[in-house]
Amino acid sequence: MENNSKLRFAGSFVSILAILYYFFEIEQQIENWVSYDDIINTTDCYQVYGLEIWLLTQSGIWCGSIFIILTVFIAPQMFKFMLFFMYLVGPMFFMLTIFALVVQVSFVNCCTEEMDNCEDFYPFKNSSNFIVLLVVSLMFSASITMLLISILISALWQQVRNSVLRYQIV
Repeated sequence: MENNSKLRFAGSFVSILAILYYFFEIEQQIENWVSYDDIINTTDCYQVYGLEIWLLTQSGIWCGSIFIILTVFIAPQMFKFMLFFMYLVGPMFFMLTIFALVVQVSFVNCCTEEMDNCEDFYPFKNSSNFIVLLVVSLMFSASITMLLISILISALWQQVRNSVLRYQIV
């Protein structure tokens, strides 16, 4: 039991640090926000606005996820709340990440064609870092979505199996 409380304390500490980091990221993104009108005046590649929104949303989702993990460290009986959140957010985050990946490709193509001031924006300057962020998000959300699908298939299979067994017994 002593080990369990130490582990929960360490997990809570790391979670709090991660939440503080994501709050800092969100604050930086809001502080350096470029309005849609400014983007249109700067470049013809308007897709960067969608990527800005995705970055802010992604940081918010990560912060919320870590907050729920912190809740489970503090009150372990809340694990069902964490599972519900992950199952709800996982597929949504997966679709949002696929959308961001498509927008990123579109933005880079537009920027290479236009060669205007679009090079000043983060998704073009640090394209490899941005792609890594997209891939990590995609892997996280895809694994949660696959877990949800496997649980649903397992539950449906169990239901079908029970129905068949019920008819065989009679």
